[in-house]
Amino acid sequence: MKNRYFLEIAYNGARFHGWQIQKNQISVQGELTRHISILLNEKITCHGCGRTDAGVHAKKYMMHFDSTAKLNGSFGRKLNSFLPNDISIKKMYANDKKSIHARFDALSRSYEYLLSKGKNPFLQNMATLVFEKYDINLMNEACKILMEYKDFEAFSKGHNSHNHYLCDLHEAKWEENEETIIFKIKSNRFVRSMIRMLSGTMIQVGRKQISLDQFRKIIESKDRTKSGKAMAAHGLYFMDVEYPEGAFSKDLMNRD
Repeated sequence: MKNRYFLEIAYNGARFHGWQIQKNQISVQGELTRHISILLNEKITCHGCGRTDAGVHAKKYMMHFDSTAKLNGSFGRKLNSFLPNDISIKKMYANDKKSIHARFDALSRSYEYLLSKGKNPFLQNMATLVFEKYDINLMNEACKILMEYKDFEAFSKGHNSHNHYLCDLHEAKWEENEETIIFKIKSNRFVRSMIRMLSGTMIQVGRKQISLDQFRKIIESKDRTKSGKAMAAHGLYFMDVEYPEGAFSKDLMNRD
C-alpha cells in the first residue's frame, strides 16, 4: 500500500524550463522526481498543483507523490539538504487516504506580476524594470472589466491543453508602493501565458495607449493577436494555492 505525501515548496525559476518535465531540459519537477526517487530507492512520480513557464518563480507551490515508505518530517529536511539551493521544501504533509490530488483538488491559484520602479539591485532579474509612470486607477478599472468575463482566449499563448479558455476569476487588482507595482490575480485556473499577456495589455491601459472600451473589445474578440505582448517571465510569481478545508494534517516537518 502506498502513502501520499504533500510538499509545500518554493523555487527560483531562473534556470528552470518551467515546472513540468521536458526532454533534454532542466525542470523543477525533474529535479524533485530525481532526488526523491534516489533517497527512497523507489521510482517516484511527482504531481504539481499547476504548470509554470520557463523562468517563472514560486513562493508557495504544492506537489504530491506516493510512496510505499512510511515517512516523517525528517525526510523533508533531508530532501532539503540534497536539493539545489534554488528549490526549498517549506512544509510536508501526509495524506494516507489519497483523497486529495495536488492539481485536480485545488480550488484556486494565485499569482503576482512584479514591476520594479527603477533600478533596484535586490530585484535584479526578479522583477521587470520600468521607469514610466502608469495610471494605476485606470488599470484597476480594467481589472473590474476583466472580472465580468470568463473566456480569456485573447490572452492565451499557443495551444491550450484543456481545449477551453474559461476561468473563474476570484480577484484581480494592481497595487503600488514606493518601489514596486504589483498585479495580483486569483482564479480557479489559468490558460497558458494568461497573466503575462494580461499584464502587458493592462500596462497599455496604464500608459493610455488603449482605452477601457478597447480593452473590453480585446477580451470579447477572443483574438490573441489583439492583446499586448507577454511580459518577461522573471517578473511572475506563483504565490498560493487553496484546497478544501481540512485537506491536510499538521506540518510533519514541525511536528517531529
